[in-house]
Amino acid sequence: MWSRKLKYFHFLLLVYALRRGTTLSCWKSCSDMDLSEIDHALGAGSYPFDFSQDDHSQIPIDEVGIPMIDYANLGRQYNPWFVGHLALGCYTRWRGERDPKQLARFRRLADWLVATGVLCDVGMKWLYHFDWFGAPSPWYSGLSQAHGISVLIRAAYVFKEDSYAQAAQQATDLMIAPLGVGGAAYMHPDGTISLEESPVTPPTSVLNGHLFSVFALREAGRFFEERRYDDVFDSACAFVAARIDSYDLGYWSRYSFHRIPFGFPDIASIHYHQVHIAQLRVLERISGNRTFGQAAERFEKYRQSSSTVRRALWTKRMAKILR
Repeated sequence: MWSRKLKYFHFLLLVYALRRGTTLSCWKSCSDMDLSEIDHALGAGSYPFDFSQDDHSQIPIDEVGIPMIDYANLGRQYNPWFVGHLALGCYTRWRGERDPKQLARFRRLADWLVATGVLCDVGMKWLYHFDWFGAPSPWYSGLSQAHGISVLIRAAYVFKEDSYAQAAQQATDLMIAPLGVGGAAYMHPDGTISLEESPVTPPTSVLNGHLFSVFALREAGRFFEERRYDDVFDSACAFVAARIDSYDLGYWSRYSFHRIPFGFPDIASIHYHQVHIAQLRVLERISGNRTFGQAAERFEKYRQSSSTVRRALWTKRMAKILR
C-alpha cells in the first residue's frame, strides 16, 4: 500500500508541480459543442463535442502514427480512451473541412481499435497494459468502451465495412454486461444502471464516464436498431436523474462517489466541472428531461462565482492528496 502511495505522490509531483509528461495536455476543453447532427438517424453524425483541438504536434506517437500518453514516471503508454478521443476529433474536423488527410487519420485510429480489441465471453474490450495506482495491468474502462463504440459506428457508416460494425456491437455488448461477468454495467437496487468508467465494486460511478457511455449507447441503439440498447439507455438516464442532487455538492459538482478519507468528496476539477455542464446540456437534448438542463444551469452558476471556484480548488487539492 505504501509503495503504491509513494508512486502516486511521485506522479502528482512530476505532473502537477514539475509539468512532466503529457497527461495535462490530452484534453483541453469540452465547451465547444455541435448539436447540429445529434439526431442523425443512424447515430453517426458529428460527435457532439469537438476534440479536434487536442490533436497537435506535441503528442507522442508510435512508428505508425498511433498516439500515446507520457505518464511521467509510468512512461509512454497506449491509452485506448485517448486513441478514441483523437479519432473523434479527426472525424469532427473531416465533417467540417472534408480534408482527406483527416479521414485517413480517422481510419488509421479506427483500425487500431479493431486490431487491439480483446474478445471475451460478453463482448470486446480494450485493455490498458500498465499498472494504475491500485489497478494492476491489464485493466479496462467503460469510458474506453464508450469512445471506441462512437468511433467504430462512424467508421462503419463512412467506410461501409462490416468489421467496424461488428467490433462496435461487440464493444457495446460488453459495456452493458454486468460488472460481475466482465462488463461495465452496475444494476442498482432501484432498477437504474450506471456504466462504470472504473469497473470496481462497490461502483464509484464517475459522472463524465457514465455520460459518455450514455451517448455511445444512444448511438448504438440508433445504428443497430437494438431495443436492448435503448432500454439500458433509459435506465442509465434514470440513474443520473435519481442522483443528480448527490452529484451536486451545493457549490460544485462531484466527480464520482469514490470514498476519500475524512469525508472529503471526490470533487470535480475545474475542467471536469465544465465537462459536466456540457454533458448535462447534451443529455437534456437527447433525453428530453429538463432535470439535466437545470443541473447544468446550477453548475454554471457555481463556475461563475470566484468564491466557489476557490473552495473547489482547495477541496480538490486535499482530495488528491488523501485519495
